[in-house]
Amino acid sequence: MHVLPGIARIVAELANEHGIRSVRVPAERLRGYMLKDPSRLKRVAEQLAISALCALGPLAPLRRVDHFVGFYFGGRLAEDNLRTVLEHLPGGETVELMCHPGLEDPTSPYGHWGYSWAAETAALTSPGIRALLAERGVRLIGYRDI
Repeated sequence: MHVLPGIARIVAELANEHGIRSVRVPAERLRGYMLKDPSRLKRVAEQLAISALCALGPLAPLRRVDHFVGFYFGGRLAEDNLRTVLEHLPGGETVELMCHPGLEDPTSPYGHWGYSWAAETAALTSPGIRALLAERGVRLIGYRDI
């Protein structure tokens, strides 16, 4: 929501006013694996629209990570999808991974989203993913390290 034009201006002003050095800029670059499933082209179009808002809006001059990933597989970042994302990361740069870990809750008001919270939790805590991160030399950091 914070990249929408009216809101982005307020976010940028507040970040400057309060000395917030870095903000999330959810502009995920298009990658080849995103074009393999025609049923996901709507998601690609949404991703491109968000990226355009990020590039042209008031958040553009603020500090951010080098890459943002996870929107394409939003809510569906099970281990196979997480592995795909991680295998396509550039080396030596900062990357923010958007994910939605949690527990399945049939009473959640967000159940209609169809997100796989438990599968994302399992993927993020998977020994196989941990090994892949170690192989690739990935170091986990927080926003204060940017």
